Amino acid sequence: MEKEIYIIKDKIAKEIDVNKSNIILSKKFGKRNEYVWNVGKTNFGETELIFGNEEYCIFAENITYEEKKIILNIVKEPCV
Repeated sequence: MEKEIYIIKDKIAKEIDVNKSNIILSKKFGKRNEYVWNVGKTNFGETELIFGNEEYCIFAENITYEEKKIILNIVKEPCV
């Protein structure tokens, strides 16, 4: 799975406005989240959970609805 999360990072970086938005991937450890990577500029604004499963969470700052849909589609498609 480690290779796949960096493929997802590269795909997201190509699709969102990295100067405006920030996407953060975290790995779950019980009740805590461990930072893995981020794409974009940190804004220190309101952070929104846009995807989560039993192992990972994706958070976003300053993201549009269209960018959110793109990211969810990227996460759901197989990594090849």
